[in-house]
Amino acid sequence: MPVVPIALKTDAWGNGKYLKDYGKVDVSKKVWFEFGKAMTITGRGDEEHQKIIEFISGKLKSWGGKVEAQK
Repeated sequence: MPVVPIALKTDAWGNGKYLKDYGKVDVSKKVWFEFGKAMTITGRGDEEHQKIIEFISGKLKSWGGKVEAQK
């Protein structure tokens, strides 16, 4: 099964009162997203994992987001 990377950046989704992930959505804030090219995972998927990280990090940087170095 191919994997399709997705990069997403938004501040539109607020924190919920009881559950952080279920807050209100502010429709006035911009949402960026982009799909990468589908790739087939081989072996443990280490190479594909790195490509996905590079795709997401690159998109976030191009959208003005902060990207921290990997450990």
